[in-house]
Amino acid sequence: MFAKKLHLLLILLLALALAVFGSAAQDDMMDPPPGFDSWDAVVAAADGMTVNWYMWGGSDRINDFVDRTYGIPLMEEYNVTLNRVPLADTVDAVNQVLSEAEAGVEGDGGVIDMIWINGENFFTLKQAELLYGPWAESIPNSVYVNWVAVRSMAMRAPGPARNSTSSTIPPACPRMICRAATLN
Repeated sequence: MFAKKLHLLLILLLALALAVFGSAAQDDMMDPPPGFDSWDAVVAAADGMTVNWYMWGGSDRINDFVDRTYGIPLMEEYNVTLNRVPLADTVDAVNQVLSEAEAGVEGDGGVIDMIWINGENFFTLKQAELLYGPWAESIPNSVYVNWVAVRSMAMRAPGPARNSTSSTIPPACPRMICRAATLN
């Protein structure tokens, strides 16, 4: 339904992973997402893109972290503009996506590219089949993640967050990927 928008989201997620955690050394080992011949093509398609990332905006510390850790490297290394859109409540962005889907908005017609989301809101979008996935295990740097441990954490997660690893990376994973990347 939102195929084009979802591909753009995947491109951002890849670019974020590459920008923060290193280059795609395993490019030959990972299949690119549908519509692309290689991971290099994904990175090339992201050039010049602006991505609207809707997230809770109530913490200056988190906002600064996102701007510095993701926004600056995305612009400097990939020419991708990260537009962090602050929310008072994440459910507002979820409701926007649900409303757009109900109205038949497809592709790039929607306003939201990505949402920093919690378990309950994730579950709502998953039930509506509005999430792109699985994708987390297909990004090149996923080789640095202990997926057995991630699945174990997800199985112990309360309520709606359970079994979410096919369409998201749990919060501990970026730290694990970063640590592994710096040890190599």
